[in-house]
Amino acid sequence: MTMQDRENLVFDLFKDYEIYLVGGYVRDKLLGVESHDLDFATNARPEETKKILENAELDPHTVGWAFGTVGFIHKRYEFHITTYRKNEDYQRDNRHPVVEWGNTLEEDLSRRDFTINAIAQDKDGKIIDLFEGQKHLEDKIIKTPGSAEKAFREDPLRILRAIRFANKLNFTYNGNTWKALNKFAYKVLTLSKERILEEFTKILLVDFAACALHDMLESRVLHYIAPELTVLADIEQDSEYHHKNAWEHTIQVVSEIKKSPINRWAALFHDIGKPYTYSIENGKIHFYKHEEISARMTESILKRIGLPNKWIKAIIFMVRNHMRPNLYDKNWSTSAVRRFVREMGHMLEPVLDLSRADITSHKPLTVDGHLARISELSERCEEAQEYKELKCPLTGYDIMNYYKIKPGPEVGKMQKIIIEALLSSKLNQVYNKQIYFAYLDEERNKK
Repeated sequence: MTMQDRENLVFDLFKDYEIYLVGGYVRDKLLGVESHDLDFATNARPEETKKILENAELDPHTVGWAFGTVGFIHKRYEFHITTYRKNEDYQRDNRHPVVEWGNTLEEDLSRRDFTINAIAQDKDGKIIDLFEGQKHLEDKIIKTPGSAEKAFREDPLRILRAIRFANKLNFTYNGNTWKALNKFAYKVLTLSKERILEEFTKILLVDFAACALHDMLESRVLHYIAPELTVLADIEQDSEYHHKNAWEHTIQVVSEIKKSPINRWAALFHDIGKPYTYSIENGKIHFYKHEEISARMTESILKRIGLPNKWIKAIIFMVRNHMRPNLYDKNWSTSAVRRFVREMGHMLEPVLDLSRADITSHKPLTVDGHLARISELSERCEEAQEYKELKCPLTGYDIMNYYKIKPGPEVGKMQKIIIEALLSSKLNQVYNKQIYFAYLDEERNKK
């Protein structure tokens, strides 16, 4: 299905209405980037749009109904058709705005966030650009169609979106836009957790994530979302290994780690406990146990921000264990590697990824050696994959029945004895239960 076919599919369906391609699809098209999401603006009301799509058997979905958006998916492409909007009024802690429908394309484009997203295209391919969006694409500038102050007051989410687009596209801010962004940074406090979380996650995934986070700090946006992070800018690190303060180190780690929401959130918070574990001994700076403090703080902050519990659990695990691979040396025994693999479980690769990214922010002279050790550990872990989900072959009931004991710590201790024996190859998983009990009897008799 060609780009023209995708566009014509909707243009043909709405031949009795005004309808234009708008927003990110047109922007990306002008930048030479293909998008799988097509956005249209029309004078048809949502009810009319839904009926048109139903008649065409395109199975409309109404997730964006509060915004006047009706969508459908066709041949892997997603289509959104939105009624012209004149105004949107967002209330605090309410994800759904009070929307005033518009009657003209100009009204709709004038209320869009940035000029580069306020460009339209008609069915014949003609570009409608009322706010110099094409010029700002060429000049690589983020600017609002009208007053930046008015735009950010009306919907403070545009503050976060400005930061995202500037650093996704490697653009700069128009002077007035940047001033207004700084002036109204506090307005992000009026946004719902859901809206902040969605946009912040997108910011962490842009190509220039470090620059985006720097903009959030400089504009004080970060002070209102996660103030605990701002303290990192005041924390110097040991010059023997690091050449950046804790904040500069953190944002580089975010940029270096593989792109995924969980990876990027973990990188952002992996050292957040350093300001509270700072100490100096013999002239050297130390952050003893900072990974544990970081994990506890991360849990509290992410719950406040509103991340899904499944994400939080994975992120906390990564933060708590990101220093573990750095302890590796070639003298680790085979059983030590197996034990590490088992303890990391399905989080092994994310933990190794965070450790690699963490190391890349060290002084250049030390990076290669550290990365080589992580690579060696990774190779040895590959050889021990069968131990990733190792469980004791004896259940608690097995042990209680055999020794005629009641539930208690002793049962768990005996299971650990069997697991350690399997990790060290003193036992083999193909043995039957009698072999395991014989081993336990022998170990108990040594006491």
